[in-house]
This record gives sequence, structure tokens and C-alpha cells, in this order.
Amino acid sequence: MDKKLRTIIETIMNVPSDIIDDESGPDNIDGWDSLRHMRLILAVEDYYSLSFSDSEITSINDVKTLKEVLEPYIGEFNDE
Repeated sequence: MDKKLRTIIETIMNVPSDIIDDESGPDNIDGWDSLRHMRLILAVEDYYSLSFSDSEITSINDVKTLKEVLEPYIGEFNDE
């Protein structure tokens, strides 16, 4: 995963980076609520200088989907 994306998720969700993987989301990260979800979206949009559509925002329910939504904007992620 892109190191900056991992850092953004770690910071917004207040979790250690080593627990973040493609399946990370509201179901397994306690702090991933609607407010932090929007903070994550805004931080990603700001860092990558892009703007998600409403449908893209609502489709993001885990890290894997976030990466899939980001892919057309920035290219494929090199998973670490």
C-alpha cells in the first residue's frame, strides 16, 4: 500500500499502521465512524489533489475499496 495512504489512515483512525490492510474498515477499526470516514476522505482528496463524487464516497467501506476508487486518479498501488 502507498506509504502516504497508510499514514493518512493511521493518523485519521488513530491506529497503528501494522494493523491496516485491505480489509480494514468500520467493521474492524473501532474509530472508523461516519465523522472519521469524512475526515479520511477529505485528507485523501487534499493529499492527492482530487475530488471524489458522492457515489465514490459512499462506496468506500474499507481500505480495498478506497484504493480501487483512487486507482483511476493515481494509478495502481504497489502493495507492501
